Amino acid sequence: MNVGAKPCHRSLSSLSSLFKSRIQKNVHRNTVLIQSELEVEVRRECKTGHLKLEKALLYFEKLVETRPMPLVDTFNHLLGSVMKLKGASEVISMYKRMKHHGVDPGLYTSNILINAFHHLEKIEYGFCVLSDVMKRGLEPDLVTVDSLVCGLCFVFSRESNRCS
Repeated sequence: MNVGAKPCHRSLSSLSSLFKSRIQKNVHRNTVLIQSELEVEVRRECKTGHLKLEKALLYFEKLVETRPMPLVDTFNHLLGSVMKLKGASEVISMYKRMKHHGVDPGLYTSNILINAFHHLEKIEYGFCVLSDVMKRGLEPDLVTVDSLVCGLCFVFSRESNRCS
């Protein structure tokens, strides 16, 4: 224990105030997104909720081979849909391939990855993703914190059940 260290008495609700100003700044940003027909099709399919894992993986193959590289937002739609299909391990593989093909993942992509590690009960890897997020100069948001805290709660509840 550090002598003279003061305990931190912040609650999760007070921590959320750290992220509010960042979120509000991003809401008002005007950006022009140029999408290919493939990207529009992928987004439409993801939004229907009827996308199957096999078709999602085929779309992913097409996206990583497309030049110019599709928007990271399109990959996020696909990764989110795969997570809904309980495809956490596929999300991790897709993320690695995206990075290999030069896609620069944003915070939203990293949050999906942290959530995948949470579902695979490998929350320690989620903290590695958090470290990467911070090294890239991105600011974690409420989703990041929530996924990590939920993962920790799951680990601690599992450990306490083992001891009983």
